Amino acid sequence: MTMTSTDISKKIRAVNDELRSREAEFDTRSAEVADGVEGAGKKITEVNAEIERLKLERRILERALQKAEEAETAERVRLEAQECERHFSAAQANAKTLLQTAEKADNLLSELNVVLDELTNQEKAVWSELRLAKKPPGNTTVGRRGVADRASTLVTAMANGQFVYLHDKRGIADFVSIGWAYLLEGSGEKDAN
Repeated sequence: MTMTSTDISKKIRAVNDELRSREAEFDTRSAEVADGVEGAGKKITEVNAEIERLKLERRILERALQKAEEAETAERVRLEAQECERHFSAAQANAKTLLQTAEKADNLLSELNVVLDELTNQEKAVWSELRLAKKPPGNTTVGRRGVADRASTLVTAMANGQFVYLHDKRGIADFVSIGWAYLLEGSGEKDAN
């Protein structure tokens, strides 16, 4: 199992603590050697060897720490690049879906354009026939003029996310049904309203 930089840093701290302890012992043994205490020379040699071993261990651990940090950085960079690629692929997929939806919108707008023209022409036809029949409506009921404008208003409100704020949310058919109720009900009267 590969050690992490955190694990190696803990080991370096432990080695440093042990090294400080051994250096303090070396200082104590140095004084004993200077005082001529019997066996102090052998003990200071052992302590010195332990200090050198700990310094070597620390150098090895410091190199291992550097390598571990480099490997961890490389792994983070690799994972980040992988994550970026995943997001980029998702963006590409979303762009394709957006294009498909935009194509649907284009088709709907083309159809809407035809429908708006039909509404305008049919509304003109109703008014024209009423004039020719010499039976124009007697008042200005909502729904008798501007049917295509009403449709445009509803579409614009939907496109802008403002539909919920419209005071009058009735559809186009309701608009026409109210405006031309007396013609649609077939009463034959000039204006039922």
